[in-house]
Amino acid sequence: MKNQTNNLFSYVQLFFEMFAEVISLLRQLANQKKETEKSYDSTDVKILLKISDSTFYRWCKQGKLQYKKVGGKIYVSKDSVDNLLR
Repeated sequence: MKNQTNNLFSYVQLFFEMFAEVISLLRQLANQKKETEKSYDSTDVKILLKISDSTFYRWCKQGKLQYKKVGGKIYVSKDSVDNLLR
């Protein structure tokens, strides 16, 4: 009986550890979504600034555009685009 109680306790402890990990991953995803909401994707930036692909990538490399890669896609901060539009 004591062995069964220990096993049950171990399973409950494992469940809560896994649950905490899921919550942590969900928070990370929510933060990534918030970051992309304040940003434009590369296509939008090229249209807004009326620039070519090569100019876009050159400006990213030069630091004129502040960007982040999320899931293999490039996002440029809204502030960075606004500064170039002024």
